[in-house]
Amino acid sequence: MPYTPFEIQNIQQLARSKELNNNLLAFELIRARGIVPALLTDVYWLFNRFIWEKRPGGIQDTKQQLKTFLQSISSTAAIVPLLKQPWGLRPMLHPVFEGNLEDSIFDLRLLAKLLFEHFGAINAPIKSFLFRFGSAKVQAQLLPLLKVRDHSGRTLLDLGGLKLQEVPTIILHEKNIQVLKLWDNELTTLPDFWDKFQLLEELNIAENQLKALPPSFMKLSKLRKLYAQNNFFDVATILNTVQQFPKLKRLRVTSSIRTLDNYSDEDYQTLRKFEELVEQGKINAPEKEQLLIWGLHMNNAEALQSLQLIDLFDALSDYNPTTRKKAKQAILNWPNAVFNGSIPPDASIAILGMVSFSTRSKLQQVEHFQYTTEINASTTHIVIGDYPENYNAIKNRAFIFMTEEDLWT
Repeated sequence: MPYTPFEIQNIQQLARSKELNNNLLAFELIRARGIVPALLTDVYWLFNRFIWEKRPGGIQDTKQQLKTFLQSISSTAAIVPLLKQPWGLRPMLHPVFEGNLEDSIFDLRLLAKLLFEHFGAINAPIKSFLFRFGSAKVQAQLLPLLKVRDHSGRTLLDLGGLKLQEVPTIILHEKNIQVLKLWDNELTTLPDFWDKFQLLEELNIAENQLKALPPSFMKLSKLRKLYAQNNFFDVATILNTVQQFPKLKRLRVTSSIRTLDNYSDEDYQTLRKFEELVEQGKINAPEKEQLLIWGLHMNNAEALQSLQLIDLFDALSDYNPTTRKKAKQAILNWPNAVFNGSIPPDASIAILGMVSFSTRSKLQQVEHFQYTTEINASTTHIVIGDYPENYNAIKNRAFIFMTEEDLWT
């Protein structure tokens, strides 16, 4: 006996309810009476609903029953057996419908809407196959659902993990986005339309098969963060491109898992240095400043050996506290200048920079060695404080370098 319009409406209301018991009742009613095209989307929605249901117990049996039910109607409903994916079972549409989804008997927009209403924070599988296999019309309907606000309130469009082979031009409808994620796709090239995205601050194109960036990429004047690891970029080309972005504050071209990189050891080290220069705002700095970053932040011995002692003293006034800390440590470990733990009676100590008031008070009470606040002809030891001045004399002869804590050991 066919359904009446009133019966279909009631079943749909039960299926789309946020109450799980109503969803289960809808499924049992459909299974008892059979499926019709008007209810197909609801059955498909219920399957996704049950996949993500967190409540333990009999729901697992219902999932299996619904899976079997969907497979039994695959010839008429254009559903093939459900495939296993890392996050669980993912429904896939039959390939014959890949380019013609808007003409199928699924109400795709409703299906996506229901999934995102119930599981907005979850990476619902529906997103992947709808955007990947859908026509431009389907993609246009789904695109607003993929746009969210990130933790800082910026507009974010997430097309990551969809296995796209090209970036759809439909995203030009969202050219006011500030964050765009295209990670983990199958992109070999990028379209040359980046001059349209004048508000873009962050771009993630990691885990693709890209070798170069298009000319219009240079027009991303507000780009602050670029994640591009696990691609196949030519090193010289990517470095030249990145140097055109003076506001860039974060760059990732190399992978944190070394075995995933597609670069030689030499290229890897070059790229790592470049990433750190971007991080420290020194991408266009003089060679000496770049050597400091390379030597101090990346612990590169060759770069440190290229520096002079006075270069490290210059770094003690750097705006970056990590640079100052590492420069101080490098000075304290300078060859033939390491404090051995004892101060000889004839020592003459110069304090360079700011130290604590208690240290200065204690020094004034000590009688067996001299101290000054600047280097003179008799200075043998130097206590390194914060932001030292008048340190040019260190170039003339050798000293022992100390911290103020060393004075009381």
